[in-house]
Formats: sequence, structure tokens, C-alpha cells
Amino acid sequence: MCLGFGLCVRSWLRAALSGAVTLALCATAVAEVTVTVNKRDHVVQGTTAAGLVRSLNGNPIRGDHGSAYASIHPTFNLSVKTKERGGLCRAEVGIRLHFDLILPRAASPGAMSSSTRSAWNSFVTYARNHEAWHQSSYTDCARRFVSRAERMSDKQCLALQGDIRTAFTSMKRECETRQLAYDRGQRASVAGMRLFSMARAQRRR
Repeated sequence: MCLGFGLCVRSWLRAALSGAVTLALCATAVAEVTVTVNKRDHVVQGTTAAGLVRSLNGNPIRGDHGSAYASIHPTFNLSVKTKERGGLCRAEVGIRLHFDLILPRAASPGAMSSSTRSAWNSFVTYARNHEAWHQSSYTDCARRFVSRAERMSDKQCLALQGDIRTAFTSMKRECETRQLAYDRGQRASVAGMRLFSMARAQRRR
């Protein structure tokens, strides 16, 4: 999906990130959900607001639903182990949730004016917080699913596995709908950010 700023943005608000990448891997475990994050930096050229926005718009990355300024992509891996207990089959359920996270990084922050650097830093902070919301939301979807799935039962273990996997597919679809709704609600905030208003003013000169 268009994650991250992950908006399926209009052409004038298209996101873009270019350049070298730096990899960092971290892992945390919450209940039966294990989370790993692979973070990459996309370097953005420019020292003025207009130059930075031109670089962003000139090299869009491909999100799941279009171009994005920053991106987070989840991969869910489900584990189901069933066991019959007291005439009913129940399951131990786990999810390994991996995120590929891409955030913008300026190539030459030291060459920016103080006002441009402040606007850029605000933009990056917004991007980071936006992606953090998505990560938290996806993780919450996974945790809630595991809790529900471990309460499910059936007389047949094979049937229980099928029910859990069907519910897993539904959970991912519903969770994605939540992400898209959040992104739609953030469009006005992105368009009104100081970095973009400064860039528009500079282009009019």
C-alpha cells in the first residue's frame, strides 16, 4: 500500500526519496507477536525548500498504493500449532511481523539556512511519527488477532487451522483498510507543511 506518508498522493504532492541506503535491524517481541524492522534511508538532495521538494517529487518511491514520501511495508508470517485437549482442538498462534521502513534523509543539512533546516526537520519528524503510527497499528492488529485465534476451538484440528487462516486473511484486509483511512485523513496536514509552503513561495519569485 501507499504507506508512509503512504498517501496515494496527487501528482503535485507526490513523494519521493532517492539515494544510498543504510540498513538497521531491530527486533522486539510482544506477547505472541514478534516484530522486526529493517530501516532504510533515502537521501534527498537540495539545500532550499524548493530544491528539497523538487528532489522529493522527482524521484518517487513506489508504495503499495502509489508514490510516497516515506514508506512502511508489513509482512505477516502466521504460525499455528494445534493440539487436542479434552475433546476439543485448540491452537497456539504466533505472528512474525516484519516491517520495511523507509525514511527521508537530507544529503546536505549543514548547507541549509536555519529556516529551511527547521522546516525540513519538522517534515522528517512528521514522516517518522506517521510511520510509527502505522507500525503500531499493524502490530495492534496482529496482537488482537492472536488473542482471538487462541480462544477459537473445533472438534477437528484441520478445521480449526482452516478457520484461523481464514480469520488471518480477514484481519490483514481489515487492518489495511484502517491504514488507508488514516492516510486519507492526513492529506491536508501534509499539504500544509511549512516545507511545502516555503517551496511554493520560492517558486513564485
